[in-house]
Amino acid sequence: MTELHLLSDAAKLKMLQKLMLYWDGQWFLKVVDRYGLEEAIALNRRVRTAFGRIEMRTMLQALRLGKGDARCEFVITAAE
Repeated sequence: MTELHLLSDAAKLKMLQKLMLYWDGQWFLKVVDRYGLEEAIALNRRVRTAFGRIEMRTMLQALRLGKGDARCEFVITAAE
């Protein structure tokens, strides 16, 4: 059996991407089971909006871009 630390960085990244997708899918399905499809869609819309802001702030920080940088000012404004 392959040990996790022996996996390449690319294999680890692919595994994490799949796990995030599975987590998201299970969350949505459980919300549908409990509250119905319409409520699940409404909640998912709110989550996507909030996550989009978090994702953008995280990427900008990783790229060391921020307020005052003309290359991303429109993105920062949208993410606030």
